[in-house]
Amino acid sequence: MRAALSLAPCLRKVYVEGEAELVEDVASMLSATACVIAGLKLSISGSSGAALSRTILQAVHSLGGLKVVDFETSSALDTTDSELLHLVYSLQGLRELKIFIKHDETPQQVLLSRQEPSLTTFWYYTYTVYSEPWLHLFLETHAATLEEVDLTEHYDDGEVYLTLRTLPKLRSVNCPPVPAALDFIRQSLQLRSVSFTPDIVEIFDSPTAAALQALY
Repeated sequence: MRAALSLAPCLRKVYVEGEAELVEDVASMLSATACVIAGLKLSISGSSGAALSRTILQAVHSLGGLKVVDFETSSALDTTDSELLHLVYSLQGLRELKIFIKHDETPQQVLLSRQEPSLTTFWYYTYTVYSEPWLHLFLETHAATLEEVDLTEHYDDGEVYLTLRTLPKLRSVNCPPVPAALDFIRQSLQLRSVSFTPDIVEIFDSPTAAALQALY
């Protein structure tokens, strides 16, 4: 990796995975490189995993060009870390975000920088309903640009689907078969792709069926 970071002017994606103490050298290299990285996937476990993730994110983003951040497989990463979540939210210019949230505190407005909408793709995973404020924050902030939303693990049967109805460019949704989701899909004529594993018979009787190009 050292050679690649030293010689390449840019890299499409870097994946950092492992115990914090085993990837400290990698974090140091990423913090010192001038190589622009477009995609970053982090799964760093251990007591200092969140701190190392923050260091890497800040360094890579500061070079410009970071468009994709992936925490989707990072259940081992301490995403109860408030500083890490606030940092991820503050990253300007991201196009895709996959994030696993275990945080049970609401976002602190004083720590939230002004953010312009940029995300087109957003994957959200959680084990706790208490992370919902973060879900709503990301959806509302990037409402003007979001095209694809994945809420596979989100079983709330309420407000989130009202928020999804306000996304003018939304074309693809992956969600569980809760009543609110089914109602949202039946009424959303702009959708072109829907993915879930419910009894989908009711959807075929809705106006949405004629517009769908993909159903999984």
